[in-house]
Amino acid sequence: MSLTFLRKTKIPQKIKQNPYSLYIFDNQPILANKEKIDKKTKLIPVNVGTHQEMLNLNMTKTSTYNTTFGLP
Repeated sequence: MSLTFLRKTKIPQKIKQNPYSLYIFDNQPILANKEKIDKKTKLIPVNVGTHQEMLNLNMTKTSTYNTTFGLP
C-alpha cells in the first residue's frame, strides 16, 4: 500500500515484527525501498468485487497504484 494513500486516508499503521527487503523478479532490490519494509496497516476490510477479507497490508513507496497485491 502506498505511503501517500495511507496519509490521505489516515489508515492506522503499526510496526512489523519481522521487517524485510523487497525484490523484483530478477532478485534485484526495488530502488524505491532503500530501507526494509517495517510498517503495515492495522487490520482493514479489503473488498475485491463481492469478496471481502480483513487484511494487514505492508507499506512501501509505489509509482502508480494505491495498493498492489502479490504473492508472499
